[in-house]
This record gives sequence, C-alpha cells and structure tokens, in this order.
Amino acid sequence: MKPKASSSEAKARELVRHIDVVRAGAHRADKKNPATCTLLSMPEATVLGALAERGELPMSALAGAVNLSVSSATGLMDRLEDKGLARRVRSGTDRRMVRAELTAQGRRLAELVLEGRLRMTRRMLSALSPREQDAFVALFRKIAAALSKEAA
Repeated sequence: MKPKASSSEAKARELVRHIDVVRAGAHRADKKNPATCTLLSMPEATVLGALAERGELPMSALAGAVNLSVSSATGLMDRLEDKGLARRVRSGTDRRMVRAELTAQGRRLAELVLEGRLRMTRRMLSALSPREQDAFVALFRKIAAALSKEAA
C-alpha cells in the first residue's frame, strides 16, 4: 500500500491514476452495452446523450456541450442522421439557425446507453457506504461546478 499523498502534486498524480481506472471501467461498461458496442462510436454516444439530456440544441451549443468543434459535431450529426438517430432542423424564422434533435429511435437508443452507464455508476457507488456516497456526490458536484465556470 502506498503512503498517503501529502503534497498537492502527489494528490493530483494519485487522482489521475484513479480517474484513469474509473474511465477504463466506464469504457469497458460501454463496450459491453449492445447499444454502444455495435451501433455507436463513443463520440456518437456522447452526442446522443447530450441531446437526450438537453433536448433540441443549436449546433454550436451541441458542440459546446460535448467539447468538440462545430465541424466535428457536424460530422457526428451526419453519422447519426445516416443511422436515423438524429436530425437537423432549420429555423422557420432564421434559415441560418440549425438545431439538432433526436428521432424517436435516437431517444430509445440514448436510454439504453444511459442505462448501461447507470449500471456502471451503481457498481462504483456500491463500494461506498450511504454516507460516503453522499460525500462523493457532493464533491463531484462541487468539482463539476468549478469546471463549468472555468469553461464559460
């Protein structure tokens, strides 16, 4: 067992290792999920999830939501449209405005993707007591808020 990290640098390095383990676990869970292992690439699943969570979005907002350039998000939307999972809709009042939305099939698939990710997250949380789970979620909420402010 390694000694506890005492400096901020050592703590950051330890956290990077743990985040990598969690990320690998999430990736393995997604690869076992039939929705993501055969039908979708990971970036496509991410776009699908963003649209399922936020609803119809302008392309620029979708790109921001998934941390991609507009051109990369456009390419992903091309693939999702080809699969019948999403569509782009032009504004009736401003033809320059293009919004992305899920089709009914896309919404169903997004639910399957989410369920797979929830199963993995439940397994993660099961390693913690209820009190630890509350603390863990509170800390993640705080980190996410700080990162969201940074990104804005």
